[in-house]
Amino acid sequence: MIPGNCSPWFHARRSFPCWWQYLFAVLHEILYTSLMTENHYRLSHLEGAVKHLDEESSELIRVCNDLRQEEITEEIEVILLSADNLAVAGKPAHGKNRSQ
Repeated sequence: MIPGNCSPWFHARRSFPCWWQYLFAVLHEILYTSLMTENHYRLSHLEGAVKHLDEESSELIRVCNDLRQEEITEEIEVILLSADNLAVAGKPAHGKNRSQ
């Protein structure tokens, strides 16, 4: 609804007519609502992206820990096999002691 009368102060200022002010206010509200809706959409999109990155980061940390544990296990196996080989090499052949 366009206001039909304006204050005398308004006419004394020789500004835009009242319907221009009304139109400006309506357009301002439409623009403001549009920007708020767009910002809300962008914010929810970014929150989803951050959640996805957090989940991916957790998964990569878990995989990294699994690989590290596997590497440690392999190193322990190598150490144990080396110790077994040293123990076998140190046993006397056919019951004879090497120091004799």
